[in-house]
Amino acid sequence: VERMPADTGPIDFVRLCGALIGRALADRVGSFTLPVISERINVPDGGVDAEYTTPETLLVPETGGLIGPGRTVFQFKYRDASATNRSTIVQRLVQKLREEFPRVAPKCDRYVLLTNIQLSGAQPRKLHDSLIDRAPTFVGKQIIIWGAAEIALALNLVPHLRHQTLRHRRSGTP
Repeated sequence: VERMPADTGPIDFVRLCGALIGRALADRVGSFTLPVISERINVPDGGVDAEYTTPETLLVPETGGLIGPGRTVFQFKYRDASATNRSTIVQRLVQKLREEFPRVAPKCDRYVLLTNIQLSGAQPRKLHDSLIDRAPTFVGKQIIIWGAAEIALALNLVPHLRHQTLRHRRSGTP
């Protein structure tokens, strides 16, 4: 996931995230439903790349995964892992999220960040804390952060999506 090429990676990453969210919805809600997803890349999106509101009648419990109760806002952050070192990438990601999150926080019950960068050690906590620092009213609400490892694990649980993703990377087709 981290090695998605810079030329096709951003769009492929958005599509991969959408497919994983769709699969999570199918597992949790019982039917294949897609969230509202924007494939617009490098344009202002107000910090919202996708969103889904779970109907109250479904009573979906909070499990800390992609889907949960209420309105979930998804943010996809593709970064070219070969452009600079991971520490710098995460530092820039923190800066970007600190700008965007205060606009997003009042609009949702849950926030899910998906990035193609491998997050390790204290990096997920640093991202989480920087979000809460910018929007203290979000304390007590769910912030889910998935890096490359979590996305790869979810992808491994859905072999046909994994095959489709790897096939595209090998052939270079969308």
